[in-house]
Amino acid sequence: MSDNETYNGWTNRQTWCVNLWLTNDESTYRKALRCSCAEFLSQMAQDMVADETIGACMTMDIAHYALYDVNWDEIYDGLHEGEEDEDGQDEPEPSNKVDKALMQEYIANHLDDGAIKVCPLCESVYTCYPAVSRRDNKTYICSLCGMDEAMQDFAGGVE
Repeated sequence: MSDNETYNGWTNRQTWCVNLWLTNDESTYRKALRCSCAEFLSQMAQDMVADETIGACMTMDIAHYALYDVNWDEIYDGLHEGEEDEDGQDEPEPSNKVDKALMQEYIANHLDDGAIKVCPLCESVYTCYPAVSRRDNKTYICSLCGMDEAMQDFAGGVE
């Protein structure tokens, strides 16, 4: 499949598949509806992958790597299609930037120790087990960046 093809009306197969999993059962669907922006949906999916897999494994790496291609705004819009805010107006388009109050809300509700883990490479917040950067063997990075470094090394250092 080429990069410009859609899948079942969605941006790509990854977006379709994640939407299917997020809307497949009542409890997961309700949890997804409570996410106040597309970034929180992304973090929720990453947490689900981490909860389903124990430790580092091929399944977790592949799942996290596939999450790169998901169109989170499309899923968020689909979940909240037709909603109106309290004053009867349509909800504004979600912003790609997370404000600090929303991030603190997420941290308070989802992280056990309250520690904010931010990947120094992509600057995303993550809650799953960190990877160690292959570049210096001491910097903790998110699993997605760890997978990206591994794939670059596998491909001969191509960035």
